[in-house]
Amino acid sequence: MLVGHLEKRFGRTLALDDVSFSVKRKETVLLAGPNGSGKSTLLKVLTGVIRHSSHSKVEVLALDPWKSRATLFAHAAASFEDMAFPDFMTAREYLEFVSSSRNVDVAQATRYAAGLFGIRSFLDEQIRTYSSGMKRKIALAQALAFKSEMLLLDEPFVALDTKTRKELVDELTVRKQAGTTLIISSHVITGLDDLVDRVMVMSNGRLVFNMIKSGSNQSLSEMFDSAMENA
Repeated sequence: MLVGHLEKRFGRTLALDDVSFSVKRKETVLLAGPNGSGKSTLLKVLTGVIRHSSHSKVEVLALDPWKSRATLFAHAAASFEDMAFPDFMTAREYLEFVSSSRNVDVAQATRYAAGLFGIRSFLDEQIRTYSSGMKRKIALAQALAFKSEMLLLDEPFVALDTKTRKELVDELTVRKQAGTTLIISSHVITGLDDLVDRVMVMSNGRLVFNMIKSGSNQSLSEMFDSAMENA
């Protein structure tokens, strides 16, 4: 992944301000920062959900995500905090629908997703009846339903109970060991020290900190606090 001089404006609001970084394949990156710092916007640019500025350089798996989003998502998967769901569908129908848009065995992917986070217990209920925590589990499960080269997860721990959070960390650890590149955007960083290779911190649309964790004796919390003090 390569990002160079990335800028994104929404009207007069500068959401991303000259952001540049690179991520090696198989790295696990924690993208930290307070709410409103630009983390979600950055992930949406990286996945081609929104367009980057014309002078910016953005490559994900050697592709421009805006121009090659369909090709990118044959090899990558993502979940977002503000994902919208078709309320009239059941979780099973939604997982089958999402899986059918990828070059995977739909039945196998749906079975795998249904086995995560206790989803099988409400698999055939309409999504309109779900709590925020149940919707969060579906958002994560559709991204984890198949083996991908890269996972980009936006605030994945929001609305998760302690048991589900541990299950997610365990699942991400398995993916990391299998060589998946992980980009995890989160303001919740407790318990991720053993998972993360690199820490990037954003503040007010700017990348204010970028360090390989093995190069520091600090915990993730200490690295984040230090970054924010100097932002």
